[in-house]
Amino acid sequence: MKILFFANTSWNLYNFRFHLIETLVSDGHDVHLISPQDEFTHFLTDAGFQWQRFQISRKGMNLLEEIKTLREVKEVYSQIRPDIVFNFTPKCVLYGSVIARILKIPKIVNTISGLGYLFSGPKMRLPVVREIIRTFYRFSLYGSQVIFQNPEDMKEFLDRRVIRKAQAFLVRGSGVDINRFVPTPEREGVPIVVLPSRLIKEKGAFEFVQAVRLLKGRNVTARFVLVGQIDYENPSAISKKQINSWVEEGVVEWWGWRSDMDNVYQLSRIVCLPSYYREGTPKTLIEAAACGKAIVAGNIPGCREIVRNNQNGILVESGNIKQLADAIQKLLGDKELRIQMGLTGRQFVENEFQNLLITSEIKQVAGL
Repeated sequence: MKILFFANTSWNLYNFRFHLIETLVSDGHDVHLISPQDEFTHFLTDAGFQWQRFQISRKGMNLLEEIKTLREVKEVYSQIRPDIVFNFTPKCVLYGSVIARILKIPKIVNTISGLGYLFSGPKMRLPVVREIIRTFYRFSLYGSQVIFQNPEDMKEFLDRRVIRKAQAFLVRGSGVDINRFVPTPEREGVPIVVLPSRLIKEKGAFEFVQAVRLLKGRNVTARFVLVGQIDYENPSAISKKQINSWVEEGVVEWWGWRSDMDNVYQLSRIVCLPSYYREGTPKTLIEAAACGKAIVAGNIPGCREIVRNNQNGILVESGNIKQLADAIQKLLGDKELRIQMGLTGRQFVENEFQNLLITSEIKQVAGL
């Protein structure tokens, strides 16, 4: 069977879809990938996957350019003529679905991996803007199968009649390799608290820094680390100048993007994501839980899927700096609690979030 994957970055396909793609290829399917070229493309081509460059702007809204992009999507889809198309990321979902329906591609599987900036950015809090976005989705998603990564996003689309119940499927996250991300004994030395994410405002880096300042004022000894790259195409990207100013102040370290995240988690005592971004189910938190780490996260859709409050971590109110600092301080001061939470989180991942389970669920949705 010929299968097409469409995403707005090669990073998305590499970071979130690699195991699914690898499995489908192993099953004997003819899998094609289209995405813009970036520093992660070589991971796809080195694995021997059939990848084709396709330029799509993540934030551009010039009407003529978007019409041109639609035509190019149609040209590529017509050339490949897949039996099934998997669309990921908002614009690829919107454009890919419409074109696939026009071309009568037999099966369209869309993934809503969180509502992201569209529903958490300040400009998007206006009801009229949200309704316009829902209307776009309502038109594009018609007749497709839609995977959601948390039940709250699925409920919103169903309650607002964006899709019908028969179209909706819940698959929590994109899975994690439990043989790579494994628990190890805590390292000796100054404890490390890690915030792993793309560096955009909604992921909570500003709140993290403020909480760290509060903790340093309480004479709490720890290293606080940002791990991730600046997402320059996102309207909420944190500037390099801002990050460097935090580093120079001595409030945090910045390790940039790391390919060895398993090692990063194993170095840490606590993993923190004080996000107010509309997450799907954050892969970083699934990886952290697989490594047996206690987690502090924002009490929001997506994070609640992997972090069960006071079981494998602590959920905090988004934007509440004191609550965030208190949670980090509590876990830093209680090794027994950290270890118990880590064991519980590892069990959650083995039972619900590992690659084999997630890939199997997605294949079932697609009828593969």
